[in-house]
Amino acid sequence: MRMTVITGSATSGKSAQSPRLDSMAGHLDERYLRFGWASARLDDAANYLPARLARRLFPLASLACGLDAARCWRIAWRDGHKSLGGVNYYQGEALFRPYLGDPLVPFNRRQIPASIRLMYVVAFLTLGLGTAIRMLVWHDWS
Repeated sequence: MRMTVITGSATSGKSAQSPRLDSMAGHLDERYLRFGWASARLDDAANYLPARLARRLFPLASLACGLDAARCWRIAWRDGHKSLGGVNYYQGEALFRPYLGDPLVPFNRRQIPASIRLMYVVAFLTLGLGTAIRMLVWHDWS
């Protein structure tokens, strides 16, 4: 959605394909090694700017949602290079990655509505920023 807002519909299908390629062939299998490498690099390149934008928008959105924006900022900069945490299985072998954030309270159902609200605020901030950039770039200044 982010790239579609800024660049138009030309990139919407392409940005949806790179994560699919990365998840299908982005593992170390001899047959798909080069194809997997290329799709993983394409996915990294496509998400470079959106990830850095999200790192800045989440603290702003958390402030709007009444959450701790300062803690969000610290965690975004501390954990921004990490992958999603938990147990993942690759070729039947379990691999544990540390969870993002600080374990302030155990996970529970009451956190879900706050997470969804935060997600929507970030989406609206992204939409507003993308619309403003698009209006500035394509505005007829004459």
